[in-house]
Amino acid sequence: KSLKTEVNRIGVNINQIVKRIHETESEIRQDDFMEMIQLQKQSRIVKPSATVHEKY
Repeated sequence: KSLKTEVNRIGVNINQIVKRIHETESEIRQDDFMEMIQLQKQSRIVKPSATVHEKY
C-alpha cells in the first residue's frame, strides 16, 4: 500500500467515528475514543502533521 492510501484510510476511519459521535449526540464511547487514539498514532507514524483535532 502507498503512503497516501494509508493516510486516506486513517482519515476516513477518524471521520467515520466523528460522524457517528455527531449523529448519536451521545457521549464518546470508550472504544471509539481508544480507536481514535490508535488511528492518531498510526497517522503520526505515516504523516506527522495529521492529528485528530484538525478534523473537527
